[in-house]
Amino acid sequence: MEPLGISNYRLAKAIGVSETAVGEIIKGKRGISVAMAHRLGKALNTSAEFWMNLQRDYEIFTFDPSTVENIQPLVPQQPLVTE
Repeated sequence: MEPLGISNYRLAKAIGVSETAVGEIIKGKRGISVAMAHRLGKALNTSAEFWMNLQRDYEIFTFDPSTVENIQPLVPQQPLVTE
């Protein structure tokens, strides 16, 4: 938000949430909900989908796959079909 010259306080007031909520999102301590994605989209002239995609990408990037290593497949892997 620095390149846009928008402070956490200004954004929080514009979208009707606390400055703490904005700060926690920026620090990666709070996720972006659908409602927040819509608020950010309106305030920053982007789409809600943009913000939801950022949230999804962040969750994939920060997820530790070793936490699900003990799961055995229930369905055999399907071969790749090339045409």
